[in-house]
Amino acid sequence: MLGLLAGTVAASAADERVRALVITGAGRAFSAGADLDEIEALPDARAFREFIAGMIEVIGEPITAERAHAVGLVNELAGPGQALTAALGLAARLAAGAPLALAAGKRLVDQSLGLDLAAAIGYERESVGRLFGTADRAEGLAACRERRPATFTGR
Repeated sequence: MLGLLAGTVAASAADERVRALVITGAGRAFSAGADLDEIEALPDARAFREFIAGMIEVIGEPITAERAHAVGLVNELAGPGQALTAALGLAARLAAGAPLALAAGKRLVDQSLGLDLAAAIGYERESVGRLFGTADRAEGLAACRERRPATFTGR
């Protein structure tokens, strides 16, 4: 199953027409989307991991969606039967965004976690500088001036 998922994600990443991917599951299981062992790499991850472990493993009490939302494990809650609609809405908002800027933002988050503040700010400035001359930036500015939705191309 994981091999199929990995292959699908890899194929989607290689297809420039794919701007967002919604992965669904079935049943009553909940996934925060991360392996708890991978969370170790994050700052203050030990406390975060201990909280999760305490709620799920030690207490034997699953974490509710509301609590997961309150502590920042999830960014949005959906009502019963509305999860796919909410996920597709988020995917549509992401797909409508500027792909170069979104990718740069994700890289900034991923790469700056281990940096001190001065290095992280330098990395951010460098990233923004690379976006400054893109067609997507020009399109975003034109769309704002013309009060219309932007059509980003990833260039």
